[in-house]
Amino acid sequence: MASIVRYVHLQSGLDLGIFDQVVWHYSRFEAPFSSIRGENLLGDHFHPLVAVLAPLYWVWSDPRMLLIAQSVLVAASIIPVFLFAAPRVGRAGAYLLAGAYGVFWGLQVGVLFDFHEVAFAPLLIALAILLADRRRWGWFWLVTALLLLVKEDLSIFVAFFGIYLLTRREIRHGVALVVVGIAWYELTTRVLIPHFASGSPYAYWTYYELGKNAPDVIWALVRAPWKLFTIGFSPAQKAHTIAGLLAPFVFLSLWSRLFILAVPLLAERFLSTNQTLWSTHYHYSLAIAPVLAMGGACGLAHVLRLLPKRRRRVLAIFGTGAMLVASLAITRLRTADSALSQITTPSFYDAPSYAGRAYRALRHVPATASLATVDSLLAHTSQRQRLQQIDPGTVGKDQYLLVDALQPECCGTSGSGSYYVLGKVLDNELPIVTPVYYDQGWLVARRHPGGQRASSGVLVPMRGPTALGVDRLWVRWYGELGVTDKRLFGCLTRWAKHDPGAGACFEGANAPFQGAQSALVRAIHTAQPALHADCAGLASAALQDSRRLALDLRRVASAGASPDRGGLRPALIAEAVDERDQDLSGQLDRFVILCSPR
Repeated sequence: MASIVRYVHLQSGLDLGIFDQVVWHYSRFEAPFSSIRGENLLGDHFHPLVAVLAPLYWVWSDPRMLLIAQSVLVAASIIPVFLFAAPRVGRAGAYLLAGAYGVFWGLQVGVLFDFHEVAFAPLLIALAILLADRRRWGWFWLVTALLLLVKEDLSIFVAFFGIYLLTRREIRHGVALVVVGIAWYELTTRVLIPHFASGSPYAYWTYYELGKNAPDVIWALVRAPWKLFTIGFSPAQKAHTIAGLLAPFVFLSLWSRLFILAVPLLAERFLSTNQTLWSTHYHYSLAIAPVLAMGGACGLAHVLRLLPKRRRRVLAIFGTGAMLVASLAITRLRTADSALSQITTPSFYDAPSYAGRAYRALRHVPATASLATVDSLLAHTSQRQRLQQIDPGTVGKDQYLLVDALQPECCGTSGSGSYYVLGKVLDNELPIVTPVYYDQGWLVARRHPGGQRASSGVLVPMRGPTALGVDRLWVRWYGELGVTDKRLFGCLTRWAKHDPGAGACFEGANAPFQGAQSALVRAIHTAQPALHADCAGLASAALQDSRRLALDLRRVASAGASPDRGGLRPALIAEAVDERDQDLSGQLDRFVILCSPR
């Protein structure tokens, strides 16, 4: 399956690591604590149904078990979709509609992206619609109860399911669902989640354009119902995603009473200020998928009833066939991050060049040790009591550090918003740990108990006099870089005022740094022949990135001195990106820290 290939190729990340650790805890009859997030995960979202997956870990305790379970759950939802569609569009039409649902981009994207609790939603929602349609109320209420345990926000969907039943004159069940849905939402967001979050309030309210809580939103929409459209369809990305949801079922979902069930799922995403919810990426379209497919079956059935009986069977096949073609085309052509698109791309099966080195590094981390590592390895190391993603909050806290020192992944969960910030985290961490494994950038380092000094470990450092010379020139290089930045800012001020001396200012501002760069390059070149292969590789990366940064500064000086004023802004942006966002200077830091004697 595509998600397993993605996992094996080290492309899974944070979310799979979080849920793997939580299900691992459940399988050991422990509280679902996530050390990555630093909290009981029931205090983040209320999803106790995830615990039913714990027995799978008694068979095979591995994150891939979650990926398999997610795919099976989503695939199983095709069955109730088919059973619901068959009486409406015929058996042949139901097969075609089920196919359109199966290749729908919302499912295909969702199952590829790690694991999420909402994987239960398509099956349970499809079953709820089918059971309500067949008036199997005992089973319906069991499915509804399970649905409420998937995630707290689905309680609003349950309330809208009650409204849907009221339109079908199922008064008793409709009223009960509205009451249960609203009550459960209030209970989970005001009592249960804060309880498991040690008193912290519910953190996922993102509807401040309408109000501070659900009653405020309802009152705001009663007073100004047009805000559903002015907020829900703007900016244009929202309208594009909504159209992408409706188009695979040729917009026939709109001609169905079931579309009532789509309203809360659409509102949750497109009335939110969280821009991530507006896109076609990630898992956010899983829950709405069966509503749209089954609504499409109802909508087509309404159209067929307007036509002569002798033509209905052929047109049912034509209509559902159009859904299959539309759904397949949109998934294949418009969503590159869908499972279907990935498995039909030959390069998807090529493992990244660093995978072998990363897996070898993983073998050097004890299974029970606390660890700070990068996003792509979280799901490969998550079955331990303490695991964190490297960020400013992890310095000095874990027994082991695992990272690609030549190209650290950006960024962590505690505010490290750029490679520069992440690089500074490593610069603070590396002096206090001992390297126990190193291979072309991939580093495993161990923190010693208090009072024990870190050593160079498996790395062979520069010799004493050479290291002192490089260290001295490194300090000078950094000092000149900081001074140059300040000088360039002064020159830029003069340039903006059309000062005739601005050109000479730019040239003069850059000269001292270029001198420090040349001296440092000569010192590292002198040291390289005597360096062990590992430190030689770090030195080469440091030289390459420092030269690129020096070239950026020369381009800034040249553009500032040029009569053509159009080149300075792009040069400044390029230099800022390389220095701050890409942390080119960080490679020099890591070479000096790791390859100096301790």
